[in-house]
Amino acid sequence: MTYLFVICEGQSELNFIKNTLAPYLQRDRFYITPTIIGKNGGDVRYTRLVKDIKLLLQRRQDDVYLTTLIDYYGSLNDIKNPQNSQIQVNKHEKYKEIITRLKDKLAQDFEKHVSKRIIPYVQMHEFEALLFTDIQQIVYHTDSNNSQIQIFEKIQIFEKILREHDQDPEEINDSPATAPSKILNKYIRGYHKIVHGNLIAQKIGVEEMRKKCSLFNAWLTQLENLGR
Repeated sequence: MTYLFVICEGQSELNFIKNTLAPYLQRDRFYITPTIIGKNGGDVRYTRLVKDIKLLLQRRQDDVYLTTLIDYYGSLNDIKNPQNSQIQVNKHEKYKEIITRLKDKLAQDFEKHVSKRIIPYVQMHEFEALLFTDIQQIVYHTDSNNSQIQIFEKIQIFEKILREHDQDPEEINDSPATAPSKILNKYIRGYHKIVHGNLIAQKIGVEEMRKKCSLFNAWLTQLENLGR
């Protein structure tokens, strides 16, 4: 049995871990405990993250691991390269930079036997990007009052957004106007990220997300290898 703590940005991410990801990983004999950063979530800074890691890991045995599920958008601004907001870089460059910075900081703040059990993960660019794996599930499981014409129009809008990002949900960017959650709030009347996000994620399923979200897939592969 592999014991894994997951520090989540907020309630949406915690629900995703509990209801969708944990059952999926249990096939590899994982015992997963998700928790919200700082108990109340939000305001994701490295200084807050490291406090939670210390509470969860420092006195645990070597068979206990920890990972994170936090958004790239709006998070870890205390360790990010500020130039990245002005430079057009792809998700791989952004991800590599933020994970490298996280690992370097963790190596400074923890002894090796602790830091090696931390697998940091930052979702590009938000948890909601995973929902764009299947845009029909987004549309059909949100506003039930939509007519067939309205459903078709929304699907077309989301398909256009995906085409603009090379059919890659993780490339939907971190602009205040075009981050994944901002798009959903704009086009889905009454969208509630905790309720709808959890429902849509369960309908899509982890396997479909892995096919279209390469960084998410690589993270899960890392976790799966812990239990082997």
